[in-house]
Amino acid sequence: MNENKITAETILLALKRISAADISISKYAEIQKFINEKNDPNEHDEKNQLTDKAKKFQTLFNGYYKVRRNEAWRKKYYEVFSDYAVGKKKDKVSFGNILDDLKQLKTKNGSESCEASFASKMLATLDPAKPVLDNNVLTALGLDRRFSKEVSNERNPKEKFKNAKALYAELEAAYTELLKGDSAKAYIKIYDEKATSETKNMADAKKIDLLLWSLGQ
Repeated sequence: MNENKITAETILLALKRISAADISISKYAEIQKFINEKNDPNEHDEKNQLTDKAKKFQTLFNGYYKVRRNEAWRKKYYEVFSDYAVGKKKDKVSFGNILDDLKQLKTKNGSESCEASFASKMLATLDPAKPVLDNNVLTALGLDRRFSKEVSNERNPKEKFKNAKALYAELEAAYTELLKGDSAKAYIKIYDEKATSETKNMADAKKIDLLLWSLGQ
């Protein structure tokens, strides 16, 4: 999508769809509040049990980002999440690093798993200025077929990871370009006028993410 496609009509359509998703957006605000307060998404107590606070966060995150994997997958995922949120890798947060660390989440046949979408969701939670690799967003930007061909259906693991990183870099560039445009700025201004206090303070990149998400439906 280029900046010229963000018209008054598409902005109104987007705001209508975003308004219908207010409950979900409130959940997003709770997720960001948890991370902004430097909490551990995988905190355990003295009995090595997940704390109530961490359980609530994981439930919110699983619901908002549609994490429908098994318990073993989720356990590994939140261990990695913890490393980047409050642990030894908190100063090394990047899409490539997270994607590489999520290789340990093996596929059914035991090969390394290229979790590009869930890597981006973790990254965007830790750094709200970063975009999410979402099907609707990719569709709005015309990148959905490339993602399907070069990542989802690529059989060579090395190429799959290389392509995912390249596509994410392109997604970042697209967001940067959109945020410079007058139409995107107009949308953000209208969004802020209609937003609740908790959603008005979201990063501009997240507001663009919601616009693209709604237009890619």
